[in-house]
Amino acid sequence: MKTGGTPQTYVIGYTDALYHIEPTWIYFTLGECITEAFGRSGLVIDQLTFGVTRNFVNPDEPPRFYSVGGANGAALFDATPPPNINGHCCLVGLGGQTSGAPVMFIQGLELLWSCVGKPQKYHGP
Repeated sequence: MKTGGTPQTYVIGYTDALYHIEPTWIYFTLGECITEAFGRSGLVIDQLTFGVTRNFVNPDEPPRFYSVGGANGAALFDATPPPNINGHCCLVGLGGQTSGAPVMFIQGLELLWSCVGKPQKYHGP
């Protein structure tokens, strides 16, 4: 994810790009951020979807959604902090862990949210 400019792919650790699948790019304009994160999982995280909202505290239009991955996961998950407990939140950090070679997949994700009305950052489940 980056704001403006030319898209670039950065290989981190042992994660290789799958050249037969086009990357998903999220371009942010001023005042936009990721406000929703959900997907599908089974033994691994199979699909991840991000919702991008402009002016997330008082949005003037519905969010746009960007997905990566497949649709094979049996269980749905929602990693968005509950707004009735945390207020409106914006994703400010993302970390994760992949499996080892020869088969590469996402084993886990950590999402770091900044929420209105909370003095600290919220670490999602």
